Amino acid sequence: MPYAVWKIKTGERNEKLPFFKGDGCKADITFVNPTADKLLNDGNITPWDYYGHSPSYYSTDVDIDVQGTSSQGYPRRNYKTKFKKASSWVFTAGPLAGYSMTNDYYFYKNNGQLVTVVDDEENVIPLQDDSLVDSATMNTLVGKFHMDNQNIGVNKFTWKIDYMESSGSYNTGFANLLGNLQYPLYTKHPIQDLGLDGTGLRTTVYGYPVLTFHEYEDVWNNPSNPGVKYEYIGRYNLNLDKSANEAYGFELKKKNPYLNKNLKDIAECWELEDN
Repeated sequence: MPYAVWKIKTGERNEKLPFFKGDGCKADITFVNPTADKLLNDGNITPWDYYGHSPSYYSTDVDIDVQGTSSQGYPRRNYKTKFKKASSWVFTAGPLAGYSMTNDYYFYKNNGQLVTVVDDEENVIPLQDDSLVDSATMNTLVGKFHMDNQNIGVNKFTWKIDYMESSGSYNTGFANLLGNLQYPLYTKHPIQDLGLDGTGLRTTVYGYPVLTFHEYEDVWNNPSNPGVKYEYIGRYNLNLDKSANEAYGFELKKKNPYLNKNLKDIAECWELEDN
């Protein structure tokens, strides 16, 4: 399973996780996707496929806070993480290891094989002989984290513990069923009524299970096992946040040609009252 390690910044907090909404702080977050890493290392998927489907990363100074108020009374809370103001956010596997996830990358292919990547500053990262480059088949990886879609990246996430409903089927599981990008039950995005291309845009959240751990710099701050460096927090669902506007078609981006109008003036977002 994918897993994440959170390291809360030291100071007056004594490395405590946020306790209530508004008790936000900074964290370093390591995310590891072992299955995808192995598929990439064994040559069973291309780097293009890897970076478009939840690649491993390391980030520093990420904003983390309790998400909503419904989980504040539980032993484990829901959390929101925002990477927009993170000090660093880099890939940790594949040919882009060490490169920033906030750059835009252009993947050129030749006969379906990745050959060269160019970032936003037009710096060439050679992966194979440049003579193999076929500029007619170019793919763009917009800077940010791509959960399950090469076209749309996001930088806000909800980590949902589902403490009162641990199967995950009532929320994220049902949303995944409705919004599956390969075999969707609902195939049309509302902005298509405006004559815009809704390819890759979602009408539901998306997420999957992630094992989550809390790392302590001072091991005596660990309330569960004093003297032990890591504390297992729980099996969370890593979800698209409902304010991840890029994924739902609410944000205008220069690299996303399907959004060529100010959709915030004409789009609506609905949330079920009794979900």
